[in-house]
Amino acid sequence: MRFLKLHCVETRYRRLNEEQIDEAVELYVRGMSLAKLRKRLGVDPKTAKARLLERGLER
Repeated sequence: MRFLKLHCVETRYRRLNEEQIDEAVELYVRGMSLAKLRKRLGVDPKTAKARLLERGLER
C-alpha cells in the first residue's frame, strides 16, 4: 500500500472519514443495504459493515 501511495497509484477502496460514516449510518437506518452503501461510498463491504458496527448498528 505504501508503495502505491508513493507512486500516486489510486487504490480501489478508500477509508471513510467521520462525515462519510455519519452519512452511512443515516442511509443504513433509513433502509439502504450494505451493498448499496458500499457502492455509493466506494469502500470494501467489510469496511462499511465494520464502521456501522462501531457505531452500534446491527441488522
